[in-house]
Formats: sequence, structure tokens, C-alpha cells
Amino acid sequence: MVMRTFPSALTLSTLAFLMLIAVLTDQIWTRTDEQYPRPRRQESLLRTLRTAERRILSDVDWSDPRTEEKKILSNHLPVSAVDLSVHFYIKTSGLRLYLSRAVKSADTWARDTDSGSVTFLFDNHQADVVNEFGAEKPWIAIRHVEGTDKQGEYKGRGDKKAAIAAQHLKTRAVLDSYLTGPIPDWVCYLDDDMSVNVAVLKEDLLELSPSCSPDCLIAHGELFNENPYTIGGYCMQSNLVKRLATLFSTKTDAELGWTQTDDVDFNRRVMQDALGVTVTNSERWYSEFAFPEVDEYGDFHKHSMHELSSMYGAKAWDNFSERKKAAQNDVELMARFVPNVAVYHMGYEK
Repeated sequence: MVMRTFPSALTLSTLAFLMLIAVLTDQIWTRTDEQYPRPRRQESLLRTLRTAERRILSDVDWSDPRTEEKKILSNHLPVSAVDLSVHFYIKTSGLRLYLSRAVKSADTWARDTDSGSVTFLFDNHQADVVNEFGAEKPWIAIRHVEGTDKQGEYKGRGDKKAAIAAQHLKTRAVLDSYLTGPIPDWVCYLDDDMSVNVAVLKEDLLELSPSCSPDCLIAHGELFNENPYTIGGYCMQSNLVKRLATLFSTKTDAELGWTQTDDVDFNRRVMQDALGVTVTNSERWYSEFAFPEVDEYGDFHKHSMHELSSMYGAKAWDNFSERKKAAQNDVELMARFVPNVAVYHMGYEK
């Protein structure tokens, strides 16, 4: 049974605060071409605040035992991006190519995180070299996940079954410590070819969270056969982390119907079917299947291979490749783009 409840004093004060912020934001922010497009950021924040207002005054389903939990969590969202705690897990390998990516990440954006809040999930290839790498960089953590040596064999003629099993093991490794231990505000699981602007990511998570809290799954989201999924990784809000950790502790992959990849099939079988969660696409996440273009006002606009497929059909890949290459070769664009997005593919770094 669905019943409408009267907003509490705390709820009304929260709503008043959101409305005040929206008014002040509208008055203070002005258009500028020198930074990441403020008009889009302004519109995004105002839209997020309006969504939060609607959620606060929406109907409440008291038959859902999570209702009270959601209400409490929604009213206690962090008010500053700096205050957010985020733990990053990076899916990688000790093989030379992948290890070089891990080294690059450790020496660059991982230095901008809290010490120990970046964990690299390795297999057992070159274990001694990997351990030495970890010892030389005390601000990161290293973990070897058993049974994942073939995680890269999903391409070509490799052992696809073993590769998928390895993907599953590493996904579960992200969650196994959160069944009983403390959970940060956000847990992010990324491919090793993705880079992060930590401060921008925290800002992005804070701005998007009112529209999906307490079960936010934020990423570059796309559709595959009408099924939403994440590309290149994702960030999960703490409540979702707890729910997923609990689910994994009680259900096998087979019981979940999760038999294929850790992106499309994981989102369909685990996130949507089992948990009722759909990815929230971020305009500040750029996987290898996305590129930026700039309008006459200097604002970035995100385009993706999936978007172009619906427009150009068989010619989509050529169109995508040409436009992405043009963006990458635009030195002025890249100088503005790379520092001002949350998560992006390493191919954009020159």
C-alpha cells in the first residue's frame, strides 16, 4: 500500500536549504570559456537540486522495509565534495603492458588520493615484480587475486571461460571486505586504462547523488540491446556496496544468472535483476568509446560510439574514429578537457 506522509521538520529544512542553494547558485555563476563549461555544470547542479526536491516530497511506499533507510540516508548526504571518502580498486595484471599502466596510475592520479585508498587487484603474473612495485609506493595497496591469471583471454582465441571466471573473482574481491568492515562513502572499480581527476570525480559524485541515492551506480553508462551497462568501471555509493556485498555472500554466480562479462551481463543480472539498480550516466566520464566536442560557447559535449551507431548504422565506427581522433589531436581542446573531467581513458593523455 502506498501512503503519502507529511514531511518532517528536518525534511522541510532540507528542502529550504536546497532551494536557497539553487537560488544563490543561479545568481552567482556566470558563463566563462576559461574553465570546464560552467553553464553545463550550473544546469546540472540545478537539475540535481530540483530532483532532490521532488524526491523529498514524493510518495513513500511503507511496504518497502528499505523506505526508512532511504529517507535517513537521503537527508544525510555529504555537503562538501572534499568530505567524501572514496576507495578505488583497479583491475590489472602483472603482465608487462598492464603493469606499466598500474605504475602510471600509481605515480599520477593515485598520489591525489588518501594514502591506502587505491588498491590494485593483480593476478599472479610476475608476482615478485608486482610486490616490489607495491613496496616502492606505500601510498597504494596491492592484492593478488587467486585464479585470475587468464583474465585477459576474453579476446581473440583465448580461454574465454577462464577469463570470465577471473572477471567475476575480481569483482567479488572488491566487495568481500565490506560485509562486516567499514564502508567509505563511495567504492570505485575501474579498468587499468582509466585515469581519474580525483577532485573532479568527488564533485561529480556529490552533484549526481541526490538523483539516485542511496543506491547510486555512476559511470559512463550506455545501452546494449536495450540493457543499460557501465563502460570502463563505475563508482558505487556505500549503501549499494553493502547490499552487493551481502548479495555476493549469499548467492553464487550461477544462482544470480551471472554467467558472462563483468560489464553488460553484470549490470543486467546483478545490478538490475537482483538489486533493481540502473547506472546513472555521467557527462564527465569518458571511456574509450566516448569523445568530446565543443560548441560555440566553449561547452564540452560528450558523444559515444553507441550514440553514433543509432545515427549512422554501418558507418558509425568510421564516424566515431574520425571525430575522436580529431578531438585527441586538438591540443587546445585536450589542455582544457583532460584536467576537467572526472574519469577518462588513458588514450586522451599525450
